Amino acid sequence: MTKAYGIAALVVIGCGGVASSTAGDAGVERRAADATESAAIDAAPRETGCGDLQIDPHNCGRCGHDCQGGACKGGVCKPVLLAHGENPDALAVDTTSLYWTDETAGVVMKVALDGSGRTTLTSGQVNPSGIAVDKTSVYWADLGTGIGNDGTVMKIALAGGASVTLATAQDQPSDIAVDSTSAYWTCFADEHPDAGAVIKIALGGGSVVTLASGQGEPLGIAVDGTNVYWTNWASGTVMNVALGGGTPTTLASGTFSPVSIAVDSTSAYWTVNGGNSLPGMVMKVALAGGTPTTLAYERPNTPSGIAVDESNVYWTNDVTGSDVLSAALGGGRTTTLASGQSTPSAVVVDATTVYWTNGGTTAGGGAVMKVAKP
Repeated sequence: MTKAYGIAALVVIGCGGVASSTAGDAGVERRAADATESAAIDAAPRETGCGDLQIDPHNCGRCGHDCQGGACKGGVCKPVLLAHGENPDALAVDTTSLYWTDETAGVVMKVALDGSGRTTLTSGQVNPSGIAVDKTSVYWADLGTGIGNDGTVMKIALAGGASVTLATAQDQPSDIAVDSTSAYWTCFADEHPDAGAVIKIALGGGSVVTLASGQGEPLGIAVDGTNVYWTNWASGTVMNVALGGGTPTTLASGTFSPVSIAVDSTSAYWTVNGGNSLPGMVMKVALAGGTPTTLAYERPNTPSGIAVDESNVYWTNDVTGSDVLSAALGGGRTTTLASGQSTPSAVVVDATTVYWTNGGTTAGGGAVMKVAKP
């Protein structure tokens, strides 16, 4: 997910109308859970039939648990640096590579999942933001200058080559998703209140189609075989609309600054930026709507990127020295996958690994990272 929400002013407002399934200080609970887990690992036999579970990167913590190129310390896989960058932002993954936008350097990048073959796919972008990938191409949204409708939506072949412009004159296109036929994106439009929109276009180009208009700064976007889903940063809602258009449906409301969104076959999941005084949250709601569930409270209060697999939800806390985290889809204990990261933002997963971007606080200080799933 892009850090495009930084272009909006953060105004602290009340956060009501959201049901919570958890309570208390999640940070304290997480520290206690991590301490318990560490104690359990320390108590386990070091030598087993499959090696030393404390240090063997191919059998880390349990037999067959591979650290995917990372070290194993105390039975826990450690993060791996895949690539440096100025300020890596949005992230996408396929079976061989990772792809990301770097808003500071104005580039779209690619690297193999093992960290080899770092490649600049295109440069000279104004403010590249959200990114998506399919079997043939990489797609991204470029916010433009943020003054007037000068944003663009672009694509390029996975191997590189000439960039193709799919759409121009867009009002701050922020996040993007693709399916087998179309690309979908949000137009944040923070200079034009309630002028945000959700747009689509055929993957081969053509006329743009507005699926939803009059939205309150739409930001994150996701798609499944039936609907498009998005978050409205300013109006605090989570929405969907049929792929072919129609009347948008409000799935959840009353959340303070929802950011990124992901979906699976049953639910939509999103992060909530709590502002200066409210806790950040990770939330979910059934695709058909209903009462939202809070999966985790977060302090610092800046949950950002989000991803899901068949068992867990994963997210980042977008502040310096913060964490990459996970929890079961039904909620419960929060697990810290990586700590002490530099403003981690986007997060994606595949079958074995969690990947994320770290923002740069110094020139060239950003990074693309990975860690084996626990």
